[in-house]
Amino acid sequence: TVDFSNTIIIATSNANSEIIKEMIETKESMEKISEIIKKKLTIYFKPELINRFSQIVVFKNLSLRDIELITKLQLNSLAKSLEKTHGISLLFNDAAICKIAELGYDPVFGARPLRGVISEKIKSVLAEKILRQEISKGNNIEIILEDQNIIFKIK
Repeated sequence: TVDFSNTIIIATSNANSEIIKEMIETKESMEKISEIIKKKLTIYFKPELINRFSQIVVFKNLSLRDIELITKLQLNSLAKSLEKTHGISLLFNDAAICKIAELGYDPVFGARPLRGVISEKIKSVLAEKILRQEISKGNNIEIILEDQNIIFKIK
């Protein structure tokens, strides 16, 4: 037997994200956006499901600045992991962080594309350099932006 009496279930969706984006760009209030979105949810979900929700919260899209902060967090996490597992120090300059954030920025999908960009532009390149033994334990790697390209400087 399962008891859900003290449980909070949170469901997320990108339903009507384009409408939310357009309304935010026109500086519409979050209260107005929330009201309109709640009425339009029946396009995606049956009323029987919507009526089971005690509350519907509409979040504003992430800004590029928000994505930059998330990028820093994810890159710092990667750097800590690389230091712990391979003894390799990883540093990023601000321009490289901004470029990665820009590549991973999508106002509709939030931070989801960012993970793929970090994997493609940083993790895959690092893995290849480690396998080729261009990078080894004890190396300090600085990742910088040079002529709009992400460059790995080995020190």
